[in-house]
Amino acid sequence: MKITANQLREHRTRGHYICDPQILIFEQEWGQGEVEITIPNLLRAIELGLKIEWLARAFLPIEARERFNKEDDKAWERYWAEIYKAWKCPEAKIGEAWERYQVASAGIIVQLFEEESK
Repeated sequence: MKITANQLREHRTRGHYICDPQILIFEQEWGQGEVEITIPNLLRAIELGLKIEWLARAFLPIEARERFNKEDDKAWERYWAEIYKAWKCPEAKIGEAWERYQVASAGIIVQLFEEESK
């Protein structure tokens, strides 16, 4: 699936989780063209500070969104388990745990979009 800044604006007006600053960041990186939802593009979005979970909530059908929520909850639990470990063990790296969570979440989103496009 591909998305554009205009699609993001349309979804924003329907009450989804997309705010103007996020759309501006998207436009600065990708302009007005279509952007394929891929792992590299989602990881770049994360680097830019974009919140990728809105993508799943705004564009996936309800059944796929429910699957996203379940799988993302599992990734979130793993993240917090690592954070707890980091508090107990100073040499653990919290930033690395956050990166692993974001990569897991991006993978879930791409998988669901690929399944929906079949």
